[in-house]
This record gives sequence, C-alpha cells and structure tokens, in this order.
Amino acid sequence: MPPVPDTQAPDTQAPADTLAAPLDTTRISFIWGEGHVRLFRRSMQMASDRMAYTDLDSLIRLYEDPIVFNEESHQYTSDSIYVSIKDRRVQRANLLSNAFITIQEDSLSFDQVRGTEMVAYFDSTATLTRFDALGGASSLFFLVENDALATVNKVDSKMIYATFVDGEMERLHYYDNPHNDGYPAVQLPAEDRTLKGFRWEPERRPTSPSDVTSLVPRQSQRTAYLARPHAVFRETDIYFPGHINRIYRDIAIRDSLQVVRSREKQRIRDSLALAEALAADSLALADSLALADSLALADSLGVQADSLGLSALPDSLGTGLGFPLSAQPSDSLGVAVPHEPTKAELRAQKAQERAARRAQRAQERAARKAQRQADREARWAEEDRVYAEKQAAKEQKKLEKERARKLRMLRRLERKSQREYQRYLRYLERERRRARGQ
Repeated sequence: MPPVPDTQAPDTQAPADTLAAPLDTTRISFIWGEGHVRLFRRSMQMASDRMAYTDLDSLIRLYEDPIVFNEESHQYTSDSIYVSIKDRRVQRANLLSNAFITIQEDSLSFDQVRGTEMVAYFDSTATLTRFDALGGASSLFFLVENDALATVNKVDSKMIYATFVDGEMERLHYYDNPHNDGYPAVQLPAEDRTLKGFRWEPERRPTSPSDVTSLVPRQSQRTAYLARPHAVFRETDIYFPGHINRIYRDIAIRDSLQVVRSREKQRIRDSLALAEALAADSLALADSLALADSLALADSLGVQADSLGLSALPDSLGTGLGFPLSAQPSDSLGVAVPHEPTKAELRAQKAQERAARRAQRAQERAARKAQRQADREARWAEEDRVYAEKQAAKEQKKLEKERARKLRMLRRLERKSQREYQRYLRYLERERRRARGQ
C-alpha cells in the first residue's frame, strides 16, 4: 500500500522551550543516620538513635530519645527534636512532645522547665536567648541570694516565656492563672527538687570529634600537587588561544587571596597575643616609667642621684649601659633631657590602657548584672505582692459569696418556718371551730 501523504502543513517554527532548566540536585545534601547517632560542634552537641537532614529545609530531625547539649550546662530532651539551621548556625530548636530543658546550677541543683512543646532560640554563638514552653508548662528555678542558692520558685501555668542576656535569665512570664510556690532551698525535700520526667545524662554528650568517629582528616597534599608542572593543552591552544592560561591565572589569584587572608588572620592573632603579654607586664613597665620621671625631676632640680638613694639600683630604664646611676654622666647644664618613649613602651602603654578599659567594662558588666538581679528581685517581689493581693481578694470574694449563700438559706428557712406557723394557726383555728360545732 502506498504511503498516505501528509496533508498538514509542515511546522515552520519549533515551539520555544518554556520550561526552566532543572536545578543541580548534586548541590543539595541529604544525611541519614541510624543507631547511636552523634553530632559534635564546639558550640552544640547532639545525640539520638535516628537522624535526618536535607538542605531543602535546613532541618536536623532527631528521633527516638534525642538529646541536645550547649553552654556546658544546658540539656534539651524531647520525644523528637527539630533543629533549624540558618546562615551555617543553629537558629532554633523545636522540642516536640514531652519537652524538657535542664540547666545545671551545681552538682545537686538544676533549673528545670517542662512542657508539652517548647521552642528554644539561639544567637550566633549557640547561646540560649529565649524559650517558649506551651501546654501544661511547669518550671523550677533556684534563685541566687548573696552568692548562694537560697530560694526555690516552683510555678505551674499554661504557658511560660523567658528571655536570657549573657546566659543569665532576664525576664520570665507566666500566662493563664499560674500557681506559684516558693521554698527555702535548705528546707526543700530531695523528692521536690526535680520535676516529673527529670533526667540528667552528661555521659551522652560527645566531648570531641573523636567521640563521633575514629577517623582523622588526612594531611593535605596540595603543596606536593602544586609543585608539579601544569598540563599542556596543545589542541585547545590552537582553537581557543589563551583560554587555559586564563584559567590558570584565575586559580592563582584565588589561591593568593586565600594566602593573604590566612596571613592577615595570623597577624591579628599574633598582635592579640603580644597585647596580652604586654598587658601582663604593664605593672613592671609602670614602675620603670615612674622611676624615669623621678630621675628627670631630680636632674632638673640639680639633685644628685645618691641623695635619692638610687645609686645602687640597676639600669631599670633600659639604657643598656650596665653601670650604676651615680656613675652615669650628668648634663653639664643641669637640664633634664626629655624622655622619648620607644615603640615598645608606647605599645605597652596602649596595652595597659586596653587592660584598664577591659577591667572597667568588666566592672560595668558586673554592675549591670547586679542591677538586673536587683530589678528582677524587685519585679518578683512586686509580682508576689500583686499575686498575694489577688489571692486575698479572691478569698474575700469567696467568703462574701459563702456569707450571702448562708444568708439566703437562713431567709428561706425563716420563710419556711413562717409558712409552717401560719399552717399551724389555720389548723388550730379549724380544730377550734370543729370543737364548737360539736
């Protein structure tokens, strides 16, 4: 049979491809782990029986008895935990079902927060900055007074919200009719020092990369490979002259920038180490400068060094002459030569100033911390006062209701007795009429 001719007009133009090019899925990471999974990072450590992670949502999912540690003394547990990663740092952790946060105060005292669900937020250093406990939340906190754990505050409420500054609790809010109890720490029984579901498992924390794997990174062979000559692409140079040379040049520029950055980082580290060493020796330098000022003043007044009792002192000014002060040549005009500080002295002086500024900042931080603690105690005292007033008003209202109820009952009894008395009178009158009729 002859072929049937195509009666349709040929397609003179191919349709444009409207579909976007597929994404490079090799750049998306997927990680699964089963059986005694451990994750180690200097700022945070995790352990669970199962783990899953993908770059699609940047969530680390921990299942079956998960536990998270950070800040040396914080522990987070739940039936399952979702850890959110953003900008290569831990942003928050969602504790789903039977959530529990434990903060160690000492070997026997632990701050505890329990809730159906919790959300914990962290800063760039993985330090806890806030947590929200939802659904039947309970908390137990040890309050510090005079550098000692003196009071225990136990609260039950529907939701708890807390914020932290520099690792210290700043604000604590309870919602929906909280029940608050306070106890002296020394009188608290051992069974009441923990909430239901409390557990402290520091042995599960991986303390180093060796706790995660016995493998160690291999030594870099980059220097050995860079020493080898580059390959020659003769055919490519014929059809694309200079292309391979441009690639080699771009690689060299990138490597040189990395070297410059590493050297700059090393220089900054060395300068910081030198500043710390100079700050440690700043007291000795201050004594030397004071001695130099006293000698200059004595020379300007025409006073001999022996009269100051300094002739037997060694050369503490760093002149390097190596003879006593009384044997040093004096100015014939009796005028003191101004002392020109050296670079080392200037650096030491700057280091001393930086150390003084650091000490002042530390004092200011301690003062701010003490002020925050005083503000918190005042706020807690005010909250306790308001709570006591509310409880007193509630008790008074309850008494008034009970009094009104009893008054209504007495009035009902009085009305009932009156009705009974009237019924008795009517009965008595009826019997009297019946007796008269007989």
